Amino acid sequence: MALLQTGIAKSTAADYTIDQSLRFNAADDAYLSRTPSASNRTQWTVSVWGKIDVGEVFTIFNTSYDDDNDNFLTFGLLAGGQLDVLWRQGSATSRKIRSNRLFRDSSAWMHYFLSCDTTDDSSSNRLRVYINGEEITSWATDDRSNIAKDSNLPVNAAVEHLVGYLPTVNNKTGGYLAEFHFIDGQTLTPSSFGETDSTTNQWKPIEYTGSYGTNGFYQKYASTELAN
Repeated sequence: MALLQTGIAKSTAADYTIDQSLRFNAADDAYLSRTPSASNRTQWTVSVWGKIDVGEVFTIFNTSYDDDNDNFLTFGLLAGGQLDVLWRQGSATSRKIRSNRLFRDSSAWMHYFLSCDTTDDSSSNRLRVYINGEEITSWATDDRSNIAKDSNLPVNAAVEHLVGYLPTVNNKTGGYLAEFHFIDGQTLTPSSFGETDSTTNQWKPIEYTGSYGTNGFYQKYASTELAN
């Protein structure tokens, strides 16, 4: 069961606050899913706050396999703490970007951000990952050169999209997620969702005021219905 939690990511009364989160227990069958209609597969953005259970896989977002060609994409942390984006696109070979840096702090909320723009002339800009507003540029593996310009990645295909679960290998999220945004048709930056506090120098959430596109969504986790 995914459990609703309260009192998350508050700072001062004048700031934007995230009041609740959703807890995912890796031992349970807890996840969220939907199957959208096909939409923009070249430009999209994922923004979410997360708090990990150390030693557990932290599957943030993924698409199921496309029945026709087994394409997919998944975004999250490996059990050892490496941040990982794994995808298959028009071939039998899986590609990935996997960070050198390890993320193992179970006490901290972090802002996870993934953007896609396959229309960009630079292959290194076609998938970009940020943690707390800072782009990750040091990768143990970086296969982004295999993403052809203007090509379609699996996100926004008419297949099941999941939050908190990678069913093909039974990887379930261990930890908490909050303030989940998916933006269809736009390649945004973290500044649309967060900013650096001038006093503490820490990254903090701000209210997103933009549009979501055809398949975009915002999961606030503010209703007890989500806990069922």
